[in-house]
Amino acid sequence: MRAVRWWWAVVPALLPRPAPAQENVSSGGRVETDLYVHEENPPEALLDGVPETHFCQHRMLDADWRMWLRVPARLSRVTFVQGWEGWEQPTAVRLEVADGTTADLTLEPGTRREQSFPLDFANPTAFVDVRVIAVAPDGDDSGWGGFGEIRFDGVPVDPADATPPAISNVRIEREGEAAATIRWTTSEPATSQVRFSTETSLPEATAPDPALVTEHAVRIAGSAPLRGYVELRSADAAGHRAEARDPAFVTLDTDWAWGVGGWSFHLDGRWRPAPEVFAEDGLPLDFVQAWVGGGSWRDWFDAGGVRRMVEAGLTPDVIHYYFGDPTREEVEAGRAAFLEDIRYLADLLAASGVGDRTIVTLEPEFNQDGVSAWDGWNDVALEAMRILRETAGAKVGLLAGDWDIDHLLTISMGRAAPYSDFVAFQEMRASTQDDPQDAEEVVDRAIRFSHWLSRTFLRPVRWGYLMVSDYGGWSEVQRRVVVELCERLPELQANQVVAVSWMSYLDSPGAGGYFDEAEGYKGLKTEDGEGKPAFFVFRECVTHGPTWLETGRWPPGGGPVPDGGCGCR
Repeated sequence: MRAVRWWWAVVPALLPRPAPAQENVSSGGRVETDLYVHEENPPEALLDGVPETHFCQHRMLDADWRMWLRVPARLSRVTFVQGWEGWEQPTAVRLEVADGTTADLTLEPGTRREQSFPLDFANPTAFVDVRVIAVAPDGDDSGWGGFGEIRFDGVPVDPADATPPAISNVRIEREGEAAATIRWTTSEPATSQVRFSTETSLPEATAPDPALVTEHAVRIAGSAPLRGYVELRSADAAGHRAEARDPAFVTLDTDWAWGVGGWSFHLDGRWRPAPEVFAEDGLPLDFVQAWVGGGSWRDWFDAGGVRRMVEAGLTPDVIHYYFGDPTREEVEAGRAAFLEDIRYLADLLAASGVGDRTIVTLEPEFNQDGVSAWDGWNDVALEAMRILRETAGAKVGLLAGDWDIDHLLTISMGRAAPYSDFVAFQEMRASTQDDPQDAEEVVDRAIRFSHWLSRTFLRPVRWGYLMVSDYGGWSEVQRRVVVELCERLPELQANQVVAVSWMSYLDSPGAGGYFDEAEGYKGLKTEDGEGKPAFFVFRECVTHGPTWLETGRWPPGGGPVPDGGCGCR
């Protein structure tokens, strides 16, 4: 009987097991991107099984997106269908899975047939990050490009584990300025990887450690001092990845800060300093902005004024705006005069005695015309930042326009951003150039752009200035934007946004600029100091947060707001 039992015990082990069933694990998933896409060719087109629909981006080279699988799976194959022949077509892509492992694939351009590749990733994954690393240029240099389809096949894993590990207990063990060991704990066994940067290089990732552990230790080292956030990555056995950013080498205060534009205001027949007006209005702000550069700013901006702002408890945020929508030729011709202006500002801040408590935002919206894709802008910006930092001890950063639809900032500020203390962006809308929907989408756009800035540079992000003019009957539009801003602040903060400023506190009728007449009506209050509906929302948000979400009452300054926000979500 023992022999019979032994025989039946081993026979099943000798029989061949059927191969796990392969299936399309991308169908039913979703695609996320923080880059700008063509509205008629959305990311979802990658998953619809119809090669005639397309996912199209404004610039294919260096474009990336995340494809969440329907279920975590052990991948075996990927299939691509190129976009239209007239577009830029990828010739090489890099796939990255949850544990940080990558695979580079070479694609054939000029064909819309399926191109299929076997995959041999060691571990399951819940998503795949896709990055285009080489393209075949289109005929007209437009840069447009995309795919008709991307399909992943594989074997789903046990869906019992549906959540990523939790990261906690982060510790930084420094080894001088250029090296450190990063330690952390996860709630379940998981892999280990760290992204980091130095003051001379864009972020890079350490080689992934596939060992599943709960206590993690990764050494990072660079050829220059470490700077910015470190991004910790841990993926569990099912391919769910947790990511956490720690401000280990950040050089800027990351406590949340509110601000507005306006150094002083002409009210009640006299010029009144900003701190006095804010106190009277019951608005507890953290910083105040002054726009300087070129022109006559030296006539009214002085060291004493900077010092008095700090004494009043406000951080001076100096926006240095010199070139004004520059072309490459204008920057090259005006470089010496620009740097002279920077030296004057640096000396002034040093003379104030509080230069090290001042923030300087350089040349807002520089990234247009030929400058956006010009590597030479880095050299100009680096020299300006060094002057301000070495002379005055100021914290300095670069502010890009909101229109980086071609994601070219890694070219024009790829060397300068690592040296900066922060990166920044702006959003402005007015009825003279936009429709209400454009205005009511600014918070969505800000969340997307700040996410890209944060992950691309691993620096704190400042929303340098926000403006929605109420000119042309846009009072309620302006209010709705502030409601949306307040309600969605946690989403911005999750992207390492550390500050938001409304561009102008008071209206200034007659002011000119890109938005024509609407430029004069971008304040939260009228020129006489009367609060607009948006002001009352802004003050409530700064003081107490979005209290209306808890009380059920309408947001201040007016009636109900659709969906608790602008209605564009």
